[in-house]
Amino acid sequence: MKLPPNIKPLPILLEKITKFTGLAFANNIYLRSSFYNDLLKDNPSAESVGILLHEEEHIKRRIKMGMSGFWWGLKYWLDKDFRYQEEIEANRVQFFYLKKQGNNFNLEKRARQLSGYVYLWCTTYQKAIKDLKLIWEKA
Repeated sequence: MKLPPNIKPLPILLEKITKFTGLAFANNIYLRSSFYNDLLKDNPSAESVGILLHEEEHIKRRIKMGMSGFWWGLKYWLDKDFRYQEEIEANRVQFFYLKKQGNNFNLEKRARQLSGYVYLWCTTYQKAIKDLKLIWEKA
């Protein structure tokens, strides 16, 4: 698959110190090398495409809100409710694609991520799992 120039591998340091699979920053998308390299193949996995769609949704939503990458990022990291909502909306797009491809998604793992340190405890596990299950069912 040919990737546009704004899709890049996650810098090695971030790959080593974080658990991010992808990261949207300004108009760029940075993906963990395993997913980035998979997307360069003729037939990338649905998981890799789903992660790309998730990160693209963050950029689309930021643009739709009329926010610069800086202000969106600042609000994202300072406002846990905003961060949670942005992740849920990006998951919605990801889930729709994965379900259409006949793939599953580990909802429990995602709920643990959203309620844990990776996303700075932006919600509870119970809320995350409830919302994710509802989105998956509707996808």
